[in-house]
Amino acid sequence: MFIENIEKVKNPIIYITLSFMVSSVFYGIFDEYRWLAFFSASLFFIFIVLNTNKEFFVVIFVLFLIGIVINSNFYRVNLEEKFIGTIRVVEEKRYYNIVKYRGKRVKVNSKENLELGDRAKISGVFKKDINKEDGTVGALEIENQKVLNKDILGNIYSIRKTVYNKLKENLGQRKAALVSSLSFGYSEFLDTEDKEDMRNLGIIHAISVSGLHVSIIFLSLKKLFGNKFAIVLSCLYVILTGVPFSSLRALIMIVCSSSAISLKKSYNPLGGLSLSALIIILLKPYAIFQLGFILSFGATLGIILFSNKISRYLYKLPKYIANTIALSIGAQAFTLPVMIIVFKEFSMWFLIGNILVIPILNFIIILGSLCMVISFIPSIFDFFSFVLLKSIDLLDYLIEELYAFSNTSFISHKSLAIIYMSMLISFYFICKGHKKFIAFPIISFFCVSIFIYSPFLKFDYLREGGLLLSYRGERTIVTNKRNIDIGKLKKENLAQSSILEGKNIRISDSIKLKSNNKNFILKLNEDEYLLRINNRSKIEENCDIIDFVEGNVRGIIIFDNKIFTY
Repeated sequence: MFIENIEKVKNPIIYITLSFMVSSVFYGIFDEYRWLAFFSASLFFIFIVLNTNKEFFVVIFVLFLIGIVINSNFYRVNLEEKFIGTIRVVEEKRYYNIVKYRGKRVKVNSKENLELGDRAKISGVFKKDINKEDGTVGALEIENQKVLNKDILGNIYSIRKTVYNKLKENLGQRKAALVSSLSFGYSEFLDTEDKEDMRNLGIIHAISVSGLHVSIIFLSLKKLFGNKFAIVLSCLYVILTGVPFSSLRALIMIVCSSSAISLKKSYNPLGGLSLSALIIILLKPYAIFQLGFILSFGATLGIILFSNKISRYLYKLPKYIANTIALSIGAQAFTLPVMIIVFKEFSMWFLIGNILVIPILNFIIILGSLCMVISFIPSIFDFFSFVLLKSIDLLDYLIEELYAFSNTSFISHKSLAIIYMSMLISFYFICKGHKKFIAFPIISFFCVSIFIYSPFLKFDYLREGGLLLSYRGERTIVTNKRNIDIGKLKKENLAQSSILEGKNIRISDSIKLKSNNKNFILKLNEDEYLLRINNRSKIEENCDIIDFVEGNVRGIIIFDNKIFTY
């Protein structure tokens, strides 16, 4: 009976994947946001109860606990403080590298002579410092290092740098960096302005290797060499790009789809997506906190669920335009709230951007990838470089013309994302027959309104450098920084006013705020507190310190003349 009830559940892989994803979130935020960890887990189990049966609930709960154990083991550290060993560079960051040693991810603060894929024998000092957002267990200060001879993996990574240098000679640094980022994920030298342009046009996904790139490469190779050989070459391509989550997700789904065709089975894209997420989460539990993972899976989920339904309403349009619009809207369905929360803005031009710009980008992706293959043939490489040059010129022209029509981005607040997500959740459960969920968006709107209104005096730390004062509907930004876009900051935080370089701010008879060497002194009755928002300024005051910069404090609430931090 137990087994029979479990077998009744449709698409169990979806729920299994969700159980491991929720366990990773639970473990990752438990230390700092314990109440949020239990709240998110509770919502998940309510979802399981409403959609499955008691027997399957037991299975999911056990898998959730197993997920906690997997996370705990992933972050378990048994490295000596005096470190000697052989490491491999697995990620390049702006100011440091992430290396792997015995399956553990470690930050290395030295970038000298170390590139992606390199192996090196090093000695130094290891300091335990677990960061669950990037999966690292500590930092390593190198004292001595010896770069070892490149192995197969190191040579694969060297190829893209070689191709980039050749493209740089023909195209210049900016255009070579754009082609390299688009085609094989070498984005270290990508121009900041190019990133801003793509984000404002709603096509930021195009400038980093994503599922779109892998799909283009696979389909192109399939036409030339057949299915099996295309999969092998696509695997090499994913390795070449540094194995980002989006490309690994696409590769797993391609393998699942191809296997289903070979076995003459029907392919379930939602199941393939779930399986790819499950594999990644089991191997890299920190992936759930990575923006690339969230956007890739969110966009793909939206495409699977909505794109075909949307395209049916667009049958009067040309097929290419109808499919592009359907895919774009579907991709935005789940990624929009993430973009609002992370970037605090969203683009209404994503449809036009995808219709006009994406085809050119796809062409650049294919041609840039071919450049890796024919880089040893100078004449052909030079011809391809010329075509790439003209393609980028056309791309630049289109972007300039799009900018000429309107401002491409709209500033928004995270409250919009919360209400939007509550509406999506409500819509899902209403479609499942749970009509009581119609009240969920109303409750969310009420909670958000209370948060914005703030019946208690509240100070929120702004990473841009300043404080947001909220009290009974009044929201004011206070900052000592001069090089700050105060207009944009006000829109992002729904603030009505701002105080720049305020020396003395009287909030009430018992509460005052004054500037102090780029920080602020909060006077509450006879007590004084230093609100530290600048880590460069010296602290000379002899009073209690509330550290927003290096502490775990996001904000404070003053209630009944007492301070509560959160």
